[in-house]
Formats: sequence, structure tokens, C-alpha cells
Amino acid sequence: MTSFAEKYQIMPVAKAIARFQELYPEAKLTKIQLEYEGPFLKYDLEGMDASTKYTIDLNAQTGETLKSSDRPLKEKEVARRDSYALNINNLLPLEEITQTALDAVPVDHPIQWELDRKRERTYWKVEVVNQQGGELYEAKVDAQEGTLLEMKLKH
Repeated sequence: MTSFAEKYQIMPVAKAIARFQELYPEAKLTKIQLEYEGPFLKYDLEGMDASTKYTIDLNAQTGETLKSSDRPLKEKEVARRDSYALNINNLLPLEEITQTALDAVPVDHPIQWELDRKRERTYWKVEVVNQQGGELYEAKVDAQEGTLLEMKLKH
């Protein structure tokens, strides 16, 4: 059976996280997004340490750094830094998250995955369209449990 990473010819999320942590070992991840950049998928990762916000975009197929940046944290970010941090422990594989999303919506072409947090829950927002791109659905799936939290038609 072909894995999600093999089907999309991308590196697993865990490798993208490891890459970010190698570069910024003190930073807590606050955003992980996988989306199309032209014909290929890219990871967009953001995180914060005590004083700086870091962003890195990686080619999801090759792992090549497309761009990276850092900037000092704003005052409100310093105060909320811990509440922005994602729970990246025991993340379910993206193929499982994607399948839960696909089972919940009447369309079948995933185009974007974003790891997000609300209160103590970390979840994936998966955007799915039909092949023509006319209907856009968003499914929210718990990142550790794999349960569907919400599904809505966006367009």
C-alpha cells in the first residue's frame, strides 16, 4: 500500500518538524501548513522562542529551503507565546487525517493542510475541493485522536 508521503511524493510531516527543530532548537512550533506552491507542495513552518519568530518554507518533495526569515516578537506575542504552541506529540499520520476529512465531505481533492490550535486542542484543517475547484470544504480533524471536529462548505 502506498503511503500518503509516497502518493504525494513528499517528505513526512515529522521530517519537516525535525528540520525546523534542527534550525531553531529553542523555538516552539506555532504553525505547520502544507499547500501547493505552483505545481509542487511546500511546508510552511513557524515558531517562536523567547524573543524571536522564525518562518521557514520547505519544498515538500526535496526538503530544500525555499525561504526563511526571523523577526523580533511583538509584545502581545511574547505574552501569548505558550498559548500559540502546537502539540506536536503523537501526531497521527497525514494519510489518516486526510482520509477522515475525505470521508466527511462530498469532494475528493485535498489542497491544503494546516495544523492549528484552539485552547488545548491541536487539529488539522484540511481544505478539499472537487476537481473543477468549484466547491471548497474545510474539515477539522483532531491531530492526535483523528476524530472529525467540524466540516463546512466554504464556497
